[in-house]
Amino acid sequence: MNSIRVVLAVVVAKGCVAEQLDADTAFLNSELKEEVYMEVPNGITNAEKMMCKLDKAIYGLKKSASAWNKTIHAVILRIGFRSSGADQCVYVKGNNGNYVSVYLYIDNMIIAAKTVERSKKSRQL
Repeated sequence: MNSIRVVLAVVVAKGCVAEQLDADTAFLNSELKEEVYMEVPNGITNAEKMMCKLDKAIYGLKKSASAWNKTIHAVILRIGFRSSGADQCVYVKGNNGNYVSVYLYIDNMIIAAKTVERSKKSRQL
């Protein structure tokens, strides 16, 4: 919680703009590293003794949040952001006052930048 306060304090102090985003179906876009099986959901006929192997994370699975964090972390680093040394959920890209910062909290994020254009460009993660 302290990191979000620092990010928002920097936004105010530097006159930046900030946007809050929710990653739609975030967990469903995350691959699982381990094999996970589940019972076939009710309503599927002739499937009483069948199991499903999950290829992707699903909501309600304990490992889904961790899988999403690994997925978004890799994407953010790949597009040139660097992780903060103080908090692994805070990322920064740029220098000389022309930077963008991203703060992650589960499947929500805050993008802060000097200009609206720079913020919108970063939204396309």
